[in-house]
Amino acid sequence: MTELPPSVMSVNDPAVRSEVGVAFEAYDAALLGHDLDALDRWFWHSDHSVRFGVGEELHGASEISAYRRAQAQPITRGPLLRKEITTFGSD
Repeated sequence: MTELPPSVMSVNDPAVRSEVGVAFEAYDAALLGHDLDALDRWFWHSDHSVRFGVGEELHGASEISAYRRAQAQPITRGPLLRKEITTFGSD
């Protein structure tokens, strides 16, 4: 892969990193809070959406939503020990 010169692409722009960090926190809160409606909003509502899980491969927003709704218990995990956000450009 050819590396772009810094003048073409910014890496770790503070505003972009902040935006991604806010999005991560919101998604993580929805995931841990078992907020199914919020989780549905995080996925592109298209048949082209794909979600790869630990033991499942889901295709399409409807299948992703149905899978989440079939899960009886919210996801649990230990404390988040490290979060690393690296951004490239502004998109």
